[in-house]
Formats: sequence, C-alpha cells, structure tokens
Amino acid sequence: MEEFQIIALDRLSESPHNPRKWVDPAFAVELEASVRQHGVMTPLMVRPREEGFEVLAGANRRRAAIAAKLPEVPCIVRDLDDIAALEFMILDNQTRSNPHPLDEGEGYRALMEMAGYTAREVAARIGKSEQYIGQRLRLTGLVPEAKAEFLAGHFTAGHAILIARMPVEAQREILNTCVVLENMPTVKELSALIERAFQRDLDTAPFQINDASLPGGSCLEC
Repeated sequence: MEEFQIIALDRLSESPHNPRKWVDPAFAVELEASVRQHGVMTPLMVRPREEGFEVLAGANRRRAAIAAKLPEVPCIVRDLDDIAALEFMILDNQTRSNPHPLDEGEGYRALMEMAGYTAREVAARIGKSEQYIGQRLRLTGLVPEAKAEFLAGHFTAGHAILIARMPVEAQREILNTCVVLENMPTVKELSALIERAFQRDLDTAPFQINDASLPGGSCLEC
C-alpha cells in the first residue's frame, strides 16, 4: 500500500539502517544546486514511524532540500517492517551510480544479522551471485581505520579485499606502511608484499606457529 503525500522536512529523519554512507561530493553539490533551482522533482520513499517518517530512499534529496531551505518535499509513504525496509534500501542503493563496495557489504551483513539469512539467501534475494556477495561481505572485516581510509578513496576495492583477509594487527601495519606514508602500491605489489611479509616468513606470522588448532595444524610439523 502506497500513498503520495507532501511532508514537512522536520517530520522526516534518515534511516539508521541505511547502509549507504558514502556520497560523491561532486554529486552532492550538483544535487543541491538542482534542488535550489527546481525543487525536489522525484518523491522520497518513506515509512511511517511513531513520530514522523523514516526516509528509505532520498536521503541526499532530503539533505539538499534542507540546504535549500525548502519547507516540505513530495514523498511516497509505504508501510514496511524492518527487514523489508532494509531489503528495499539495499536494492535502491544498487540502482544508484557507483555504490561504494563497503556500503554494499555492510548492508548485506546487516540483512544477514537482522533476517537470519545466509550469504546464498542474500544473493538470491538481491539478485547477485554468491561470489559477489561474499567479496562484499569480506570488506566488512576491515578494521575501522581501514574502513575510513577506504571510504576516503585512499585505496581501491582490490586493495581492500587483500587487506581485509589479514588479522587486525597486520591490517594496521599495512595501513601504517602504505596509506599513512602515502606509499600505496598496486594491487599486485600489495599481494606480493603481504605474501612476503606475513605469509612466507613464519618468524613474523601474526599467530602462534606451533598452534595445533590452526586449520592446517602446527606449522612446525608441516
């Protein structure tokens, strides 16, 4: 059931579950200029809450409307539960240009936790391959510092996947060596660096090499 309404901006709030955190700064500037000149042309998608409405699609339009000092915006009101709302936001974000891979991964992870889905079930519901979902989920294993650097555009998704595979301290060492010093290698070079520094030299391995519970058993007995 959908209903079209003109809703005051002060009754709209951004969804805390929206996985889309990254916004292209240039796009935000262009959108604000457009809204100032023409108003909000495409209605926001919202759902009713106890107080006001939660924005499911159109958070950027809402921000642009606030900047343009508009009193109200057009909205489509749809009554959805939490799981359906999150699925809608994930699918809506995929229709946008250049969704950030980390935002995608965080959305898939949230859906798995909220609905109890497996990665395969998420893939089926979202219309992506299980491999694609798995790669995006891997990015959620980045330490907070790495997530921030990734969202800031300091390295690519290829770099991020390699870093996310590493233990916490190894991730931070890579960041300190490559990102902080502005010496980010290519993806191929980073792969070689990781293999040389963390995978081949057991003296620097970020785990106990005599641990028999390791997936392959104790390194000393291998």
